Amino acid sequence: MNEEGTDQTQGSENHDDNDVVKIRSIITQHGGFETHEQADRRKAVFEKLQSLIHSFMLTARTDHLSKQRGKHPEMHIPEPESNEPPGRLLSFGSYRLDVCGKDADIDTLCVAPSFVTRCDFFYKFGEMLKKLPNVSDYLAIPLSFVPVLKMKYDQIEVDILFANLSLESIPEDLQIHNDELLRDMEVRCVRSLNGCRNTDEILNSVKNLEVFRLTLRVIKIWAKRRGVYSNMLGYLGGFACAMLVAKAAKMNPNADVPTLIHKFFTIFSKWHWPEPVLLKTMYTLDMTFTVWNPEIWNHHDPNLMPIITPAYPQQNSTHNVTKSSFKVIKEEFERGLTVTNEIINHTEDWAKLFDEPPFFSSYTRYCVLTATAESQETFKKWTGLVVSKIRVLIASLDRNPDVDVAHINDQTFTKLVETSEGKIIYTQHWFVGIQYEKTTQLINLFITEQQLFRALVNQQCKNQKIYSPDMEVCLFYNNYYLFL
Repeated sequence: MNEEGTDQTQGSENHDDNDVVKIRSIITQHGGFETHEQADRRKAVFEKLQSLIHSFMLTARTDHLSKQRGKHPEMHIPEPESNEPPGRLLSFGSYRLDVCGKDADIDTLCVAPSFVTRCDFFYKFGEMLKKLPNVSDYLAIPLSFVPVLKMKYDQIEVDILFANLSLESIPEDLQIHNDELLRDMEVRCVRSLNGCRNTDEILNSVKNLEVFRLTLRVIKIWAKRRGVYSNMLGYLGGFACAMLVAKAAKMNPNADVPTLIHKFFTIFSKWHWPEPVLLKTMYTLDMTFTVWNPEIWNHHDPNLMPIITPAYPQQNSTHNVTKSSFKVIKEEFERGLTVTNEIINHTEDWAKLFDEPPFFSSYTRYCVLTATAESQETFKKWTGLVVSKIRVLIASLDRNPDVDVAHINDQTFTKLVETSEGKIIYTQHWFVGIQYEKTTQLINLFITEQQLFRALVNQQCKNQKIYSPDMEVCLFYNNYYLFL
């Protein structure tokens, strides 16, 4: 593939409108469109959160001015010239791209002035949110790689990131694409701000937004149906899907939706990985942030299928991809090309692209990872931690010379189990299909990999101060039951 070429096929293949009607019908069937009512609810939730942010920012500014006057009574510190709130709430992700499905969440960013700290946001604003009657499933994660508040607001899932800028007030027309905003900014704030910056870069790179959006809905449904949609497990996340569709659209600027879907699979089934997917030429600035460069930074290895964020500092959005998940994704790209070729040749229907794979009949050996806890609150924290580290277990299995593929199924299975003593145990299972190398003669029980994984999740429990004695993780391997 020509990395920067605008296309080998500039024009559309001129499919009839019936193809687009069928595509829209399939998107609707799989919940890829939100209803007008759902769109209105999301808008109302965003506006309510915006109002809460504004109130919090006004209170924070009043407190800040009071403290300044207390510290410097000899100085005249005037009241603000405007009653406008000093902070803003911005959106990014699928909500900003306008590709929400029925179950989509809302990704947001609180942009604050310099006097509002991360502690203010997570512990003052967060505690205020937690007490609201229409907030449920509240979870604050202030120490993660990208700190986030997670919750349901009026039953709609919302993530709120935080970034404070070296400004006394955030203007309504803030130019977030201006790289100078990042100068001297704390790195976690940069990561948060870049959620919005990268979303805008994608939108600005696309010629026909209507075609892009409809194609992206198709690709996200395809990835979910085929089991390759989970950044956490080492597959494609929503951002990676958007980047790939935007790249295909940039290379085929005049394509209609059916053509662009076909071109998507043509391009990425034949892509020369690990050649990176870029929307724009990378550049560096005289700032201290790490920019993706596999030739310099050892911790960027392995670079299996790098899809690089367009905004500075550029990062690999698919760094979680493992050797096994890479093989699975490549096979799905190739299958997608085969099926869309058949569709283009009128020997198959669009529905075939979204057939679910027969995961539970594809392998002769399976590992079943099981996490348990006795309380619902503990169970939620524990399973969230375990699933966030499963890709590390898969990467460890990938390094085993006996293993060709360790295929983690993206579906989870949760149930309540009653013990013989009458206790109720919350249980969650993840399945891993194991394909051995052809030369392997013996069944490998992966004792070392299991022990390392248990040590990892236990240490994470201690670091996050969420350990509870009722937390357990164990592994079934066919007829073997192994406690980690």
